[in-house]
Amino acid sequence: MGHLCPGERNAELRHYVNATFEKTWPLVNWLTHHRNANKTAALIATEAVDTIVKHYARLLSRERSGGTDQCPRCASRNLRTFFDIAIAPDGAYFEACGPCGCDSHPGEPDEDVEEQGDPTS
Repeated sequence: MGHLCPGERNAELRHYVNATFEKTWPLVNWLTHHRNANKTAALIATEAVDTIVKHYARLLSRERSGGTDQCPRCASRNLRTFFDIAIAPDGAYFEACGPCGCDSHPGEPDEDVEEQGDPTS
């Protein structure tokens, strides 16, 4: 977890995620081996594991994007992650800003560049 949440500024996040992991696994283990476990317990345990998977996915996505939390153009925090199978060789993720549309897709030029036109003409 230290690799995905490094440094002092991520201490609270790291503590929360670790605590979630430490509480979830005993619950799942109990559910697996306890004869009196019921559907409600199973649903709670399933949701707990789902939470862990979502946390890891979010942290891996943040790492993959280089830890970018804001749009480089408008500084919005409304960034969305997408996957494009057409990006060579096996597809790749890219981010797009909701408010201004700026994105990191390698195959699509930035709108500002298109609007300016060819500087040599």
